[in-house]
Amino acid sequence: MKKFTNDFNKIKLGKSYSSSKFYSADVMAEILRKTIIENKDVKGCLISAELTLIRNINENYGYNTGNNYIKISEKAILGQFENAIIGKKSAFEYYIFLHSDNDEDMYYEVEEKFDLIYENNLFTAPDGKEYRIKFSVGYS
Repeated sequence: MKKFTNDFNKIKLGKSYSSSKFYSADVMAEILRKTIIENKDVKGCLISAELTLIRNINENYGYNTGNNYIKISEKAILGQFENAIIGKKSAFEYYIFLHSDNDEDMYYEVEEKFDLIYENNLFTAPDGKEYRIKFSVGYS
């Protein structure tokens, strides 16, 4: 898996999303396209993840609080998917390509990683109410 990641890191196609460690969706798509063309035997899982509570937090506490929720969520994603290729479609929608040589184990790994994000990350709103970091997730 490290060889795949190292090869990927050599590809420079454009700027990352804002100043974060995420690629924009179009740059990520191009990276994946080139990677798959050059390595036809690459196996992996493409994950789409959207923060589910962000609209509620923005409406109840404002955008500054929502941005703090997003920052905590992004740290959680980066912590769980450190060897993955991660892109952003919007401020709270992410694409993750997780490389794996074992298709069956990969799906359990994805579920486990998101379970850990949910279990281990709390966000405290200005009024003291606590929210879990939650994502709506699809993968193939």
